Amino acid sequence: MPDQYALVEGGPSFTPLRFGLLTAAELPATLPREWTHGTMRVGRVCGPASSTAMIPCSGTPVTGEPTGDGVDVWAEDVFRVYGWEPCSPVGFGDDLVDLKRRAEQRLTDGEARAVERVFWTGHPTDGPATTVYPHLASDTVVNGLSQGAVTPTKQMAATEVTSSAVTPAEAVGLLEGYLGECYGGEGVIHVPRAALALLDNAYVVRREGEQLRTLAGNRVAAYSGGAYPGPDGSAPAAGTGWFYATGAVQVKRGPIQDLGSQPGEIVGRLQNTTLYLVYRLYSVTFDCCLAAAEVTLEEAP
Repeated sequence: MPDQYALVEGGPSFTPLRFGLLTAAELPATLPREWTHGTMRVGRVCGPASSTAMIPCSGTPVTGEPTGDGVDVWAEDVFRVYGWEPCSPVGFGDDLVDLKRRAEQRLTDGEARAVERVFWTGHPTDGPATTVYPHLASDTVVNGLSQGAVTPTKQMAATEVTSSAVTPAEAVGLLEGYLGECYGGEGVIHVPRAALALLDNAYVVRREGEQLRTLAGNRVAAYSGGAYPGPDGSAPAAGTGWFYATGAVQVKRGPIQDLGSQPGEIVGRLQNTTLYLVYRLYSVTFDCCLAAAEVTLEEAP
């Protein structure tokens, strides 16, 4: 006689991994009214201030003219992160309340990893040929569409601060040196999650609440899964990886949108199944600086 299983509610609870991108980024409380086609902003003024010596007046007139190229304007793309639950008209498929709950659970449990993938690589899982800007792994400047008086920049090229793979501690030092000159404020060091134990072993990171920081105060964002590429888009060699550094990161995140059961649009004709789909919109941007360092991810023997 086959086993007769009893249906029970729930199972092990889910706790998101700590120290990911969403914990290191700023999430604004309000969003533009219409932002589905991307947003644009005036960039922060970066780099050090200038200085001059106080010298006695010589009577010689000052020559030269002021120069300036205008303000920097940055734009970012919006992408959709979604959760779905397959269902059938028979069995559990007629409980739309439970299907909605499960679809939202899939979204909320997995959205942080989805956003990390897109922001590092520029490519969503669906439509990988599509490029979302800005992102980390880039060696090319990309401009957006002209807005009349200005043409925004969507992507800056990463500055490589290493010529070969260095230890994680050395990589953080080089990246922080770059950030100190380029930005001068609290930035973000972006690392594969596999590097956290090495950084901790080298006493490079320390915990402050739900964030990781370096001694210099920069936040650390640990990315889950995948052999994330370097600036040229290629996968890292065995035993190596890449760290990136940026200025402060901001993540815009919209509310969960419920598309409900969509039998007319998303249906498996052979199995007579459909999907319950929920999603929300995201965009990610950062200030001023983008640098990359190749690192070794294996302990020395």
